[in-house]
Amino acid sequence: FFNYLLTSKLAYFYFSVLRLQRDKGNFQKINKSSILHFPVPHIDKKLLELVEKCKSSEQIDQLIYHAYNFEYKYVQEIEDFYRTSTEKYTLVTKEDIVQYIDEFESIYQSLIENNKNLNFKFYFSDFIGSILQIIITNEKQPFEFNTIRYDKLIGLIVKRNIINKKIIREYKIKIYDDDKFYIFKSNKLKDWTRSQAIKDVNEELTIIFANLRG
Repeated sequence: FFNYLLTSKLAYFYFSVLRLQRDKGNFQKINKSSILHFPVPHIDKKLLELVEKCKSSEQIDQLIYHAYNFEYKYVQEIEDFYRTSTEKYTLVTKEDIVQYIDEFESIYQSLIENNKNLNFKFYFSDFIGSILQIIITNEKQPFEFNTIRYDKLIGLIVKRNIINKKIIREYKIKIYDDDKFYIFKSNKLKDWTRSQAIKDVNEELTIIFANLRG
């Protein structure tokens, strides 16, 4: 089981975080001590039998998550970390945005009135940046994925007085109107994963609850 554990996505995540925590200039590789200190879950006969029946590494990864009793959001963060690390410069696709929206909507929809719906439009530039427009309306509308020129994408933001430095560096920008808001980020997959959707919704929740308290 330990061999499966060390080749899992969880182990990839764990050792990657260890590397990131090193002091600047420390290029030491993962050593025996790091492996010996790897936290191991409770292993019983049933778990070993289930692992042996697995037909893919994905199934083994899911069993490992279960062995640690990880919550969904932590599992998704590990899965997304692995994918974005191995596809670092991959551009986001329509399928990726559909998954992002599915995650975002599943949490945010509970915050609005029952007769209201979240609708989404996505504007993608293959040069720099992407914008997700989120609109609250009475009727549910089909999701729109739009590929537009860089200058038109920038125009959507500049007319709202957002400085160009943030755009060029692809910092996350949020813009609020009466019945809609916009999220500007890079056009890379790393910014539009399911785990990023959870983080973006949590930011909105923080703002909402802060306003209620204020």
